[in-house]
Amino acid sequence: MQKLNLRVRKLLLNKWFYYISAFLALIYTCIYLSIPKTSIYEESDENFSGILSSYKIDGDKLSLVLDSKEDLRCNYYFKTKYEKDEMLESLKLGSKIVIKGSLSTPKNNTIPNTFNYKEYLYNHNMFYICNVKEIQINNNDINIFYKIKNIIINRINSFDTINEYLLTFILGDKSLLDDNVFNTYRLNGVTHLFAISGMHIGLFASLLLFIFKKLGIKEIKRYIFTITFIWFYAFLTGFPPSILRAGLLFTLLALNKIFYTEVKNINVLIMTGTILVIIKPFILKDIGFIYSFLTTFGLMYASSILKKHKIMGTSIIAFFSSLPITINNFYEFNILSIILNILFVPFISVIIYPLCLLTFILPFLEPLTRLLLNALEWLSTLFSQITLFRVITPPMNILITIIYYVLFITLINKGFKLTIVLLSLIIFINSQKNIFDNSTYVDFLDVGQGDSTLIRYSGEKNAILIDTGGTINQIKESWQEKNVYNTTDNTITYLKSLGINKISALILTHGDYDHMGEAINLVNNFK
Repeated sequence: MQKLNLRVRKLLLNKWFYYISAFLALIYTCIYLSIPKTSIYEESDENFSGILSSYKIDGDKLSLVLDSKEDLRCNYYFKTKYEKDEMLESLKLGSKIVIKGSLSTPKNNTIPNTFNYKEYLYNHNMFYICNVKEIQINNNDINIFYKIKNIIINRINSFDTINEYLLTFILGDKSLLDDNVFNTYRLNGVTHLFAISGMHIGLFASLLLFIFKKLGIKEIKRYIFTITFIWFYAFLTGFPPSILRAGLLFTLLALNKIFYTEVKNINVLIMTGTILVIIKPFILKDIGFIYSFLTTFGLMYASSILKKHKIMGTSIIAFFSSLPITINNFYEFNILSIILNILFVPFISVIIYPLCLLTFILPFLEPLTRLLLNALEWLSTLFSQITLFRVITPPMNILITIIYYVLFITLINKGFKLTIVLLSLIIFINSQKNIFDNSTYVDFLDVGQGDSTLIRYSGEKNAILIDTGGTINQIKESWQEKNVYNTTDNTITYLKSLGINKISALILTHGDYDHMGEAINLVNNFK
């Protein structure tokens, strides 16, 4: 047994064990993802049942997810305000839901480089959308875990002015945050602070370990109790990929400490990623997981740099660790976010976040919390209006991305400043890669209400847009919804994905006053 332990220890201390395991896991995941998946449902099916795992009410629309052998996203429209109020009283997470409805296949995106809802659902093992005609709710057999979660949600909903932030910071649900306010956080590059991740897990774990130590609980039991709480908390948040990464990493680090295996933290992180992509291959397509993993990897890998440049170094390394992911998903980044994170990280993690948790327990603190949240929103809005440091760039191809991360890994600990200069140079070259293309392109964009035409020329830096298109956004009026025309974000996203940061001319062939106003706003906000 002792020889076996020595062999296991020797294996765990060998860095190539982790590299080879990660490489094999990636091969397995790529093969798994390349195999088409099919639904257990037939499109002609009409009856469905499962456990209510999440729901959202938007005006007269109820959107919910049934947790069964295959998750199913369902939409139901209330017929009267009375029906909606009655449904709100009976809807509880963990309820047994029986539904009668029809299935429809979700649509692909009609404009390249924009959000693909069908692919998003596919990556979450959902193939159809159910249009609900009848719905029955049974609350008799809700398990204890869902009961606790419902109690927390009811407690959060009892607050008048800060429930959206309590829901965000406690359960990781950002659905109640105002879209315009959250967009300012995105423009400032600080949205990661509003996702339950390693920071929150680390805070909870440190607090619990401190309390258990003061209570005189032995070390092994302290870690066992803390690990149990972390995974229960992961359940409360719905097991988002970033929490799975943080929870599993903490668990493995705790085992590493308990059994004195002395495995390097960076190798524990690699093993964490290896285990997760084997268990949940589609996690490799989740942007939250990729952000969380790469940022943590960068900070761990460049730990020697952080000893010399703790505050600024942390922000810079976190920024460059995930920069290709930001570019390939949003086609822009904000250089100012390096400085803003130094301001927002302590403000949110040290003041706002703990105060929200404390207010959840002591409601009389709500006015103070609201005051500080107003200050946070004001600061975010103020900084989001600074456009000088925003860079719009086309996505990085696989070769450029590989070169970027090879340079990061091989040079960051040898020459911090040189590495940052070289990585910045790669980003600059990528942003200018179309400058020598003098061809003219005409793109016809299906914007849902006709076509928008984009004419681009001279290296794609100049563009003429004919009509903007639009979507039907919902403005709530009483319990029902009123359709109001708004310029589609997909048009802007497509322009950014081409590296276009300015529209030379806008031609409107038709439209009412609101249409023209929205189109002019698009041009003014896009320059």
